[in-house]
Amino acid sequence: MLFMIIEHYRNGDARPVYERFRARGRLAPDGLRYVNSWVTPDLAHCYQVMECEDRALLDQWLAAWDDIVDFEVHPVITSADAAARVMRDPMTVRNAEATELDRLARVWFDAWRDAHEHLVPAELARVRTLESFRERLEAALPAVRVVGAPGEPVGLSMLKDAELYQLFVAASARGSGAAAALVADAEARLAAAGVETAWLACAIGNERAARFYEKCGWRRTGTVTNRVETPAGEFFLDVWRYEKDLRRLRGSRD
Repeated sequence: MLFMIIEHYRNGDARPVYERFRARGRLAPDGLRYVNSWVTPDLAHCYQVMECEDRALLDQWLAAWDDIVDFEVHPVITSADAAARVMRDPMTVRNAEATELDRLARVWFDAWRDAHEHLVPAELARVRTLESFRERLEAALPAVRVVGAPGEPVGLSMLKDAELYQLFVAASARGSGAAAALVADAEARLAAAGVETAWLACAIGNERAARFYEKCGWRRTGTVTNRVETPAGEFFLDVWRYEKDLRRLRGSRD
């Protein structure tokens, strides 16, 4: 925690302060860190930034000087932190955190069951457990992108080569822009990696997802067979293949 300390030298006299500093140092207890300071040209006031996690340490330091200095104490944050707070957008796409694995697994599990369970073989549905989704997330964590407040993600995406490999959003976040933000982020990352034509697989019959992809500019190119690997073995599923030309995005970055 940062504090701006405004020091008013008693009677406008800086000499007692500098004499004590020369003789005894700053008198700051362990855990209190001096950051920087500025003195007014008339040598009557000092603006000093100190940092500590325990406010009691700051009070201890103030007590060592309050016989010759009057203090004003103002908690502050950096300009960068202030800008981040003002501009924070819950739909900003970011990297997933390890502490969010349980929450993300639940988002993925619930969204997958809602969209896919009735469209895939029962054998596949049985092995798609909550724990299986958590294990997949943990293994792929560095590549997982999410939207939502820290600790409360509401959607996730993953890439695999030129494929938008996974995209799932909690039911509560539908219509919020979360899915669109994840798609835009994925497209930008694929384009930055040199991919000209991205693709994704959409479960046949998932009309809601199909409409969304088409709204985002993806084009259905046909039906293909997708190989799905699970701990119980491989499954082969016919899926709709969607593609999108990313050359325009690449050009905007060059």
